Amino acid sequence: HESMDSLSKKLEQMKSINPRHGKIDILGCVEAAVERSKLRFSDIGCEVRNRLCRGVSDGDSDIVTEALINILNNAAEAIEEKGAGDGRVLVLLENEDDNVVITVCDNGCGIKRRQMRYIFNVMFSTKQSAVNWGIGLSYAQKIILAHSGSIYAKSKFGEYTAVQITLPIEGGRVKWAQKA
Repeated sequence: HESMDSLSKKLEQMKSINPRHGKIDILGCVEAAVERSKLRFSDIGCEVRNRLCRGVSDGDSDIVTEALINILNNAAEAIEEKGAGDGRVLVLLENEDDNVVITVCDNGCGIKRRQMRYIFNVMFSTKQSAVNWGIGLSYAQKIILAHSGSIYAKSKFGEYTAVQITLPIEGGRVKWAQKA
């Protein structure tokens, strides 16, 4: 019953994402997400490489951090599912034109090619668990799109998954979405 309440609450949150307007310290969001993710409670190594020249975007740092937590949790779960003792997550922060690019790459179990087109769909999950409802990546996508960003994933089954988020740098052409 408690898990159904939690699922209902998360689905309700997804209906309307309205970011607060403010400055986002991208490195701060990444550091907070790592600290609050499942990586904190595991033996999985996580490296953050900050190559940002400009790392401030417009938007809501709290919900961008939530999006990153969902992505990092998926990385941790993929590594745990693979069962390899050398699990690693790399978070790379870079600038590209007038954007901040965040890439999260793990050496977990990967995603099958035929499943890749569905990974951002609500209620789609590659995991066989009662606690994985398939809303983490779709929620992350809605948050990133609400910030005029983009999110893309690539994977090789059995080897890795990389998720890349692109957000406009502060002062860029942010078109605020009323509802994502």
